[in-house]
Order: sequence, then C-alpha cells, then structure tokens
Amino acid sequence: MPRKRKKKRRGRFLKEVDITLKMKDRALLTDLFDRKDFVSGITKKEISEGIAIRFEGRRIQESVPPEDIIKLTVIFAELVVLPIATDLFSNWLYDKLRNRKDVTLEINNSKIEKSKERIAKAISTGIQDKQPRQIYSIVFSLPEFPPNELKLGTRTLSERPIIFDEKELTFPDNKVSFADYDTILSKIRAELFIRDSDINETIAKGKLKHAKPMIDEVKWSEQTKLFFVKLFLSTKPMADGVAIEKIEIQN
Repeated sequence: MPRKRKKKRRGRFLKEVDITLKMKDRALLTDLFDRKDFVSGITKKEISEGIAIRFEGRRIQESVPPEDIIKLTVIFAELVVLPIATDLFSNWLYDKLRNRKDVTLEINNSKIEKSKERIAKAISTGIQDKQPRQIYSIVFSLPEFPPNELKLGTRTLSERPIIFDEKELTFPDNKVSFADYDTILSKIRAELFIRDSDINETIAKGKLKHAKPMIDEVKWSEQTKLFFVKLFLSTKPMADGVAIEKIEIQN
C-alpha cells in the first residue's frame, strides 16, 4: 500500500482553468507567487477567498534570450459565485501583466490578448470541472543503464504521458511531472500527477507494482544520452519492466 503522509485539511476544488505564460521576464513568476522557490503541483497562492493559482511547471525554450514557459492552474472553490470570481481573478492577472510587453498569455492553449475583458471572457468560457488530483512519488531502479547516462537523461522523463495497464491516460491531467536520478541511492524518483479516479483507486489498493520508461532510440543515438518519452505503469510484470520500490502520496 502506498504510504500516506499527513496532510492539512483543505477545501475541495473542482473548477479549474489552465494558463501558460511565455516570457523573458524571469521576475514575473516571483511577483505572481510572492516567493522565490517553487514546487511543481504543490506551490499555491490564494488570490482571494475561494480563488487560487497553482504552479504546475516551468521549462526554458531555447531562444536569444532564453524564454521561460510557465504552466499555471487557476482554481475556483465549489461555492464561489463564478462571474464575480472570474472578474476578481482577471483584474488581478491583468494588473500583473499589463506593463510586461514581452509576456504572451495563453488560456486553455489559446493565445489571449492582455485586456481585462478578454481575460475574463477566456476564463469564464474555459472553466472545466475536473476530478481531484493525486500526486505520487515513486522510486525504481534501472540497473541495465550506467549511472552517468541516468544522471544525464532521467530528467527527460519530466512532463511526459503515462500508460497504465496499457491504457494511455489523458495528458496533461495525468503525467510524470518531474523525474530525477538520485546519485547516492542510484535510483530514479518520479513525481506523478493522476486525475483518473479509477487509477487512483487502483493505486490506493496497493496494486501498482511495476514501471518501465520508454526510450526514444533515435534521440538516444543522436544525443548520446538517454531520452525518455513516456512512462508505462502496471499492476502486473511487464517485459523489460522493473519493480517499483516505494510509493508515497504527496498531497
């Protein structure tokens, strides 16, 4: 059974909107959250009662200068009055962005003009009812690969889709959020985001046993390092799969 950490009591949030910010101004993220350290899927800021944003991830796109791509989720509590809540959030976000000309705003993957009215409209039409998400940390080993290759390549498993018992889960609601190689323990630690209620129930029953990262053979040969493209998880042994050594519920 996965070991469950103690957690604080929190409200049930179901209505969410996905936001992407593309920017060269790295100070914006700190300004949004009033902090300098961020944990994917965990770091959250309350904008007003019943309205919050959550940091989902960050990657740097190669350009001159480099461009940050920030993934956020806007979260509305069940009992908020949505027209009022969307206006409050839209005003807050507009105030953060209006003087930053180099920031591109996307809401649910559509580019949006940075005006209060356009932001409010995109938020109100883009709200989705979503199942509660569970965050898991799993640990496994890949002894067939040299430690130096795992050290270089494991992070390519971050922001990748999940296949669970041969079922491809919807991405990005279900994904490998982050993966890294522990050089001391010689093990891979991967953080999983799972919204699928049936999968969460299966994991809660202690049935998740095996993992197998899929490698892009072409990129591996071209870049001379491991390049992972998805993660297979299974309740039963898989060819070339490995046993999951530890599972923890993070939220």
